[in-house]
Amino acid sequence: MTTYSAGGTFYIGFDWTTTSFQNPTSVGAGSSGNSFFGGLGVYNGGSERLLIGNGFTGYRLGLGVGSTFGNSTQDHLLNQTYRLVTKFEINDGAANDTLSLFINQVTEGTPDATLGSLNIDDFNRLTSRSGIGVDDVSTISNVRIASDYNSAVAVPEPSSMLLLSIGVSTIYIRRRWEKRVLSN
Repeated sequence: MTTYSAGGTFYIGFDWTTTSFQNPTSVGAGSSGNSFFGGLGVYNGGSERLLIGNGFTGYRLGLGVGSTFGNSTQDHLLNQTYRLVTKFEINDGAANDTLSLFINQVTEGTPDATLGSLNIDDFNRLTSRSGIGVDDVSTISNVRIASDYNSAVAVPEPSSMLLLSIGVSTIYIRRRWEKRVLSN
């Protein structure tokens, strides 16, 4: 288990896809409805310390700590996979910590949402959080906790495994064909 203290920075990255909202008619640009919340909940025991995802203002992706919200301008759309990376900057003193959210950014640039002047308490579990209604369906995958941005944003690329499989299969098929030709 890694412990971070004052002066430390770490990242949590994950892929998030929502395939169903309880109230899909209010989703989209300029929506003011807020009948869905969800994402990755950061907990200490039974108490939620942070929500990374949606549930703040009008179906926008963002961060929430208690009643303090950091919203991005990114609409949370159905059937869209988002790579969310949150940067935790833990600083000396009370209410000096900062959270930054990066949405689909390959390299660490300008955050899409930021919350500052926080006191980030200890946390001991991550939980998938999903909405108010039974029709809310979200998937969280490829969760990474890292000490640098590149490690948090990196996702194993399925195409690499596919190319390797095709290469091995091609060699195998060619060898069988050559044996068959040589034996005739």
